Amino acid sequence: MKIQHIAQTFLRRLPVVVAGLVIAVTGVATAHAQDDDAGASAAGLPAGTVEGSTLGTFADPSSQGNTVQSARAVLGQGMRELKQSQKLEEKAAGTDDTEKATKWLEKSREANANAIQLLTQALQQNDKLIDGYEALGLAYRREGKYQEAMQVHAVGLGKDPDSLANFRGWSQSMLALDMLGDATTAYAKFAEEDSPYAPILMEELKGWLAAKQADPGEMDPAHIERLEAWIAEHDS
Repeated sequence: MKIQHIAQTFLRRLPVVVAGLVIAVTGVATAHAQDDDAGASAAGLPAGTVEGSTLGTFADPSSQGNTVQSARAVLGQGMRELKQSQKLEEKAAGTDDTEKATKWLEKSREANANAIQLLTQALQQNDKLIDGYEALGLAYRREGKYQEAMQVHAVGLGKDPDSLANFRGWSQSMLALDMLGDATTAYAKFAEEDSPYAPILMEELKGWLAAKQADPGEMDPAHIERLEAWIAEHDS
């Protein structure tokens, strides 16, 4: 079924916290900090604020004489750097040699940084490369830059609302920022519209909950308990 839940203005409208939380989906802004609808959000769960885009304006490929083929070539280079970064990180995790692990992790970080540069360049040359947004968002997430990742995935979704990989990346980035109020409100809206996004977001919420139950870190235990209760109520 064609997903029609996110307009081309997705990036400008998703999600921004103002006096609690305002999240826009399907072109409709839903304020819920004081919402009477108990199903719209998990009361007391933390929300977050996403700053304006740091991506800049994507260039028209024709304005710089760049072809789709050249952008694809740069995209391929960026993806190879990203894969190399992942492989090096896996190698580091699989050795007991501290010196080797340190060297591989450093090379992994360098490859990831190269990937970000190349993928950004490819998208500046051709902003219709949907898999470029998926890869660039992942590269940002690997650096812990979750706001940047959210913005990238949001642009990708604005270009192609059917890109479930970008939606999953957006969801993972939001939850990495502990934006539980935003996530539960978004889920309620998607579930109401029977959107394919709903089960993906619920899966990510469950994953976040399991991880925090195992290692809460600095997260308030009350938030973990509230989300557990919310999932029990809304998971069908």
